[in-house]
Parts: sequence; structure tokens; C-alpha cells
Amino acid sequence: MNKTNWTQNEIYLFWNKVKYPGNDRECWKWTASVDKNGYGYFRIGKTYRTHQLAWEFYNGFRPKGMLVCHQCDNPSCCNPEHLVIATNQENMSDMKNKGRAAKGSKQGKAVFVEQDIIDIINDSFNYKYKKHE
Repeated sequence: MNKTNWTQNEIYLFWNKVKYPGNDRECWKWTASVDKNGYGYFRIGKTYRTHQLAWEFYNGFRPKGMLVCHQCDNPSCCNPEHLVIATNQENMSDMKNKGRAAKGSKQGKAVFVEQDIIDIINDSFNYKYKKHE
């Protein structure tokens, strides 16, 4: 089963932090450290995302340039049955198709939030049309 070069201690420490629900259908939740987006992380030599380590444990090292992606859209899930290998483009297409792509003020380069835009439009309307009353 261990298709990596992990030691027994690393295997124990990793899987001890995963909550197994008693079946392979549900998500196996990472219970230790997560980043601001909910992705678990664990250190084996260097720091990795936990879903990547879970996939590699069962399948071997991922091909260069490929990503380990969640089919369940649960960033803390470590269930290898919920994980697939994909290109970055496939991952971005999946995100867009599932409606998870950042839009509006949630985009990284957004300058205004939606309410700012509404206020600007209302102020412009008021200036242009109510000025002459």
C-alpha cells in the first residue's frame, strides 16, 4: 500500500491526523493544521498539502507538472478515492464548471467591492439627473 518512501513513523504521524469515517465513500478529514483555504499541510522533509501526500501514499509519486485535485471539493479531504490527477487547465475548468471561480470583488485584482460600484452608480445618477431639479 505505501507507494512512497515514508518511514513507519511518518506513516503513523500522517494517518493519525486523518479522521476516517468508517467507510471509503465519505471524506477523510485532515484534523491538524490547515491553511486559510482549508487545505491541510504536513511536513515530510518539506511541507506538503495533505491531499497530495494521501494520493501519493496509495498511487506513488505524481507525474511532474500534474496536480492532485479533489473531486469532492473538500480541501481537507484525504480520501484517495476522492482525489484525481489533473493538469492545471483541467483543474481550472473543473473549478469554473462547478461555479467556484472567483468573481467580482473576490478576484485577487479587484479594487472595489460590489457595494462600492452600486454607490458610484447611484452617486453618478443623482449628480446627473437630480442636479437640475
